[in-house]
Amino acid sequence: SKVQQLRGDAAAAEVPAAATQHLRHPAVFERKRFSEAANRRISLLDAGGFYDRSQVFSATLVELDPENSTLLNNRAYVLAEKGVLLDAAAEMAERALQLHKEEPAFIRDTLGWVYAEAQRNDEALAIFERLIDEDRKQAFYQYHYGVVLNQLDRKTDAMKAFERALDSKTIS
Repeated sequence: SKVQQLRGDAAAAEVPAAATQHLRHPAVFERKRFSEAANRRISLLDAGGFYDRSQVFSATLVELDPENSTLLNNRAYVLAEKGVLLDAAAEMAERALQLHKEEPAFIRDTLGWVYAEAQRNDEALAIFERLIDEDRKQAFYQYHYGVVLNQLDRKTDAMKAFERALDSKTIS
């Protein structure tokens, strides 16, 4: 199954089927509240040092609701941050973007970050240049842009982007 594929080394931290069985009930599966609650649980598991469990849980959730752009986006971002399963992360971020006709910036940021971590620098650079054109004061865009520029050995431009990120008051 896709969950087993995405689990990687986290298989030892198996989440019992009974722990997620209630998530299949239609009354619980109201997408917005479900996404918020699921993402809070994943964040708490990560913050508590239970990374393996959070990854198994998030992979299970993505399998249960593969059309949930919030879950896809957040799972892709975490995988990129950890530098693992980057092909799967790119597929999730691309799918999340397809599910939103308005192409929200936060999903494009995730996709760009996945590309950056996968050394797909030209694709990442194009995404971050567009994001910065739309919102020059967003710290994460500037930081991610700086990382890509640094990977492309454009050190001076990268330093400028990092300085703009540090000067920014917009973090979201």
